[in-house]
Amino acid sequence: MRIPHIAIVAVLLLFARCQANAAPQPNCSGMPLVEVPSLQALPNEINTFLHRDRDVEIASRGEWFNPGDVGEGPHRRFAIAGLNADCAIVAIEHGGRGYSVEIFIFEHKDWGWLGRRDGVMWAVPETLEDLVAHRANGVVYY
Repeated sequence: MRIPHIAIVAVLLLFARCQANAAPQPNCSGMPLVEVPSLQALPNEINTFLHRDRDVEIASRGEWFNPGDVGEGPHRRFAIAGLNADCAIVAIEHGGRGYSVEIFIFEHKDWGWLGRRDGVMWAVPETLEDLVAHRANGVVYY
């Protein structure tokens, strides 16, 4: 009878230790974010990160892009971004069968901008406030 209780306690302790060792997630809540109107207005390191996996073409906000899996044209489109001195959040529409809006988060360190894909949304945020609120209240994380 005692062995199952010990196993449960061990699993809970392991989980707590993993959570304590997890890297802190930037939340971009320190200073207000300023809306960025285009990819070109973002720091070069952020643009490089967004294009790093392959020669990805990303259409500008409001421009035509191919929301499908096949055919010519960019299959991604810049949606919206917010930036301050320490943090950035960028939303990019990603066309295809699994259409989504990818969210990327960047944190500025002494040596430059560090970024990662942070999650997805299923609809394009209308405003920067929509993006920040959605991220805080239920974005799907990878």
